[in-house]
Amino acid sequence: MGGLIAAIAFVLHSLGNGLKETRQIIVFHPGFLMPLGLSVALLSGVLPLFFGEPMLSGLWFDQPFPIIGMVGSALFFDIGVYLVVIGVTLTIMFTITEGI
Repeated sequence: MGGLIAAIAFVLHSLGNGLKETRQIIVFHPGFLMPLGLSVALLSGVLPLFFGEPMLSGLWFDQPFPIIGMVGSALFFDIGVYLVVIGVTLTIMFTITEGI
């Protein structure tokens, strides 16, 4: 859901300012975000296997991070999915609007 909301922000920006301006504010090509996010999600899902746990089990750091709190492997899985959704949505949007 969060990835779609973030992608909608870029869609609205491109409607108001044009596709060229929107492409300039994006640091990475959207096609790069898809394999990056997939790799992060896959790694966080497979990582518990190395600790003798079943796949997709939650691993947690022993100490909480300042401001964030307790961090686990589920956070990295969600970040990976977030990046994949943004990459796919922006790639589709840019492809469609280039033809117009």
